[in-house]
Amino acid sequence: MREVAGRTEAYWCPIKHAKKAAGAHEHYLGFVAYGDADAYRKRIAELEEAARKP
Repeated sequence: MREVAGRTEAYWCPIKHAKKAAGAHEHYLGFVAYGDADAYRKRIAELEEAARKP
């Protein structure tokens, strides 16, 4: 269940929390920093591009 939640969050909301999250899943390390709008837009573009590939 933790893996499914981690992958879902990595796709739909790849942002680190403002405060450190306890027990974060392994995908959390690849999330963008809270408040970094430029990095967020770049990450979303990367995810959209990856979704288009077969």
